[in-house]
Amino acid sequence: MKIFTCFLILPLVVAAISLSNNSFTVAQEVTSHRYQEKTPDETRQMVLVYVPDKEKTDGVVSCLSRENASSPWQLDIEAMPARIGRNGLSEPGEKGEGNGKLPAGEWDLGFAFGFSPDAPEGVKIPYRQITDTDYWVDESNAPEYNCWLSGKEPSISHEKMTAPVIRYNIGLVTLYNVHPILPGKGSAIFLHVWLNPDHPTAGCVALERDNVIKILQWLDPEKRPRIRAQASQEL
Repeated sequence: MKIFTCFLILPLVVAAISLSNNSFTVAQEVTSHRYQEKTPDETRQMVLVYVPDKEKTDGVVSCLSRENASSPWQLDIEAMPARIGRNGLSEPGEKGEGNGKLPAGEWDLGFAFGFSPDAPEGVKIPYRQITDTDYWVDESNAPEYNCWLSGKEPSISHEKMTAPVIRYNIGLVTLYNVHPILPGKGSAIFLHVWLNPDHPTAGCVALERDNVIKILQWLDPEKRPRIRAQASQEL
């Protein structure tokens, strides 16, 4: 039997990025109104992904929180080095299946996953263990597109979740292209462990393993966390 899972602003303080000798630093805090209407009032945690420009594959991830919709955003976790898709960041709304780009924009976060039976200590968001019979469907026209499928290996195009041994050791499902699922607009956009600091992804966000765990431990489902991906040139 097959089981599949489909996932039926106010001014925001953001970290400006400077790149020097392959290291990232938070240069200053600025206020952006660009996404004022995209962040729900109930969202009180934000994972921010920034790259120097849309063509780059290296960037940083920071974590911010606020008390309520009228409160200023506060930096909880400072910028951590990250890698994104091998072809950089897509234009908003132009992400396509297999184009090797991280989609630009903002969307909800889902659940954590990994090879261990249990989530790392301190993780509050839901966690799912990867097994040898878990797959993620990337066949654009399939009913199960952008869904986690468990059971017999599907005959349609998919990713075997146990194949990326290092990358999926621990990770986080983001709810990109979920409400609704649009054929061909991209699938399996995760936050996961990088292969190494110089290796880009197929379209996900990748960090050092300890930093992935740090983010998972910080996330609180009651604060409706979201993720935003943007090039710093847009600030």
